[in-house]
Amino acid sequence: MARPWWEPASDAFSNLYFQFSKWRWSKASFARYANWLLARNSLSDRPHYLHQRASVSVRGGSRRSVPPWPGLDSELFLINRQLAAMQLSRMPNEPLHSWQQRLELAYPASDRLRRIFHLHRSLRFDPLGLKNNEREMLRDEALVWLAELAARAKEKQAVTNDAVTSICPPPGLPSAPE
Repeated sequence: MARPWWEPASDAFSNLYFQFSKWRWSKASFARYANWLLARNSLSDRPHYLHQRASVSVRGGSRRSVPPWPGLDSELFLINRQLAAMQLSRMPNEPLHSWQQRLELAYPASDRLRRIFHLHRSLRFDPLGLKNNEREMLRDEALVWLAELAARAKEKQAVTNDAVTSICPPPGLPSAPE
C-alpha cells in the first residue's frame, strides 16, 4: 500500500512531540536549556542591531540623520551646554524636575523656561511626540530664552565692570571723589 504524502511530516512532528515530552517529564534542569536558548536568541538578533541604520529618506533621495531615541536632539540640551559656563547645567543623575526647579530659582521671572521644559518632556517621553508646530515652538522658545540669557549675562558683566571701575579706576583716570 502507498504511503500518504504527508506521512513524513506527520512522523517528524510526532517525534518532536515525543522528544519534548521526554524532556519535560525528565529530572533535567531547565537552566541548562534556558542558557542555550538565550544564547541562540541573542546571536540571531545581533545582525539586526548591527545593521540597523539611524537615518530615514527624505524627499529628493537624500538621507538625514535621526536620533536613536526621540528627543535627543531637543533644544533643552543646547540650553544645558550654554548654562555649563554659569555652573547651572544639569548635574549627572539629577532628575529633570530638580534641575527645572533649580533654574526657576535662578531665573524666577521666566515662564518661557517652564514652557520649554514642558515641550521637551512631550518630545522626549510622549509616545506621540510633538507636532511640527510644537517642535518649532520649542526651537523658537529655546532660542529666545538663550538670547535673553546672553543679554542678562552681558548686562551683569557691564554692571560688574562699572562697579570695579568705580572702586579701582584704570591708570590715567581721576579717582572717584571721597
